[in-house]
Amino acid sequence: MPRLALLALGAAGVAVPLVVGGGPHGVGLRVLQPATVVWYPARAPALGAPATYQEYVQLALRDAAPGPGGKPRTVLDYTAFLTSKGVPAAGIETWLAAPMAARREAAPAAGRFPVVLIAPGFGGAVHDEAVLGEYLASHGYVVAVQSSPGWRGLQMTSDADVLPVARDQAGQLGALLDRMRTQPGADGSRVAVIGYSFGARAALLLAAQRREVRALVSLAGGIGSSEGKGWLPPAALDRAAFTTPILHVYDDADPAIPPDFSLMNSLTRSRRTMAPLPGLGHFDLITLGLARARLPEMGTAVPEQGLRIERVLETTRAFLKETVG
Repeated sequence: MPRLALLALGAAGVAVPLVVGGGPHGVGLRVLQPATVVWYPARAPALGAPATYQEYVQLALRDAAPGPGGKPRTVLDYTAFLTSKGVPAAGIETWLAAPMAARREAAPAAGRFPVVLIAPGFGGAVHDEAVLGEYLASHGYVVAVQSSPGWRGLQMTSDADVLPVARDQAGQLGALLDRMRTQPGADGSRVAVIGYSFGARAALLLAAQRREVRALVSLAGGIGSSEGKGWLPPAALDRAAFTTPILHVYDDADPAIPPDFSLMNSLTRSRRTMAPLPGLGHFDLITLGLARARLPEMGTAVPEQGLRIERVLETTRAFLKETVG
């Protein structure tokens, strides 16, 4: 089977592969606006220079809320953020320079493909979902992601803010779905939505509103978390009318926020598949997780973690294949 390769240059200039199982297609990248990108199946092999991870970060930063003093955020700010999280300088440099799988405006593959929308976590953005988006595009999905409300500066100060913010993000997703109908190769009648962390709340709201959404994937999603568990009152969602199949992939590594399935248990007409993540933490399900698992320069490389993350991707793809084709 072909492989998607995320390559980085080690200290001696030798290519260090960070690979994810890939599908039969190349991966094209189209930028709709700084906060919104589309990955799509491209003719294989896709021609042109691959995007780097830094390009994804730059796209996201152009839409980020201003930094301290109202100054625009830069890659240096992002580097400082990673440093504050304990990522070593060599790891940051290697990661930002890493070529990804996607080629900008690569020739689309022939055919029509299901649409997948990705809702990032509350402070998440385009670059956080790069590995997931490229992986699915290689397997025959047109994938779109838009940076989150928190990335744009929206604030949450209490549990009372959770539903309004989730509705805001669901509105973004709905508008993005409308735009996807005009994208080359996109079959807008077959749609799935993937929500990571907070984004799963918005994904749930969208799935309840739009009949063409045939599947919901929750990756460590807030719909199965004890954090803000009362965010969705009965009047805000007709549980008895909700029938969209759900795959909920969850971690239990953080004892401060244990899983809580009361909301999903109330969705009795939805087929719900629960998939625990032994050995994986919350942030392993964004691009950072695979980089930490596979790049020695990050100082945290653990091959077994990379294999666990690949299994999550494969489980997600299998669910999408079953539900939207």
